[in-house]
Amino acid sequence: NVRLIGPQNSDVLANGDFEATTLSPWYAQGRPANGAAATLSKDSGQSGSGSAKVSISNPGANPWDIQLVHENVPMTAGKRYTLSFWAKASQARAAEVFLQQFDAPFTVPWTQALTLGEGWQQYAYTFDYPPSAPTATPSFRVNLGQLGGAVWFDAISLCEAAAQPPPPTP
Repeated sequence: NVRLIGPQNSDVLANGDFEATTLSPWYAQGRPANGAAATLSKDSGQSGSGSAKVSISNPGANPWDIQLVHENVPMTAGKRYTLSFWAKASQARAAEVFLQQFDAPFTVPWTQALTLGEGWQQYAYTFDYPPSAPTATPSFRVNLGQLGGAVWFDAISLCEAAAQPPPPTP
């Protein structure tokens, strides 16, 4: 038997498994306003039956013209986090996951470029949330603009990572 002692790392993103009856608090943001729609897909989940599907009808000229968004993510400056998720696209495409201050000056304390393929693929990134990060809760975003089609996400999780052991002393 295994017994875990100490606090459990809890996910700071709500409904990242998309098994709820709504997509909330996730949504698609588009420029132009009707460029994309996010829906709860119950027939194509990687983990369980649900996934978030972003259908892009008018992709815009910039990567940030279409985004999947989760606002008010409670992050702690100076902590290490691990982001993991599954994703696929109707055609191979560039994407970018990032954290951004919700209000001006829209500071981006962490970002990661990636390429999505046509089959489900798992992505995982461990990063340090900078000690100088703004104190306001950031939003989690995925840039999906510049290419039409559809993109699915599932099992999106953002948790505080285990502390790194100190380096050995000589």
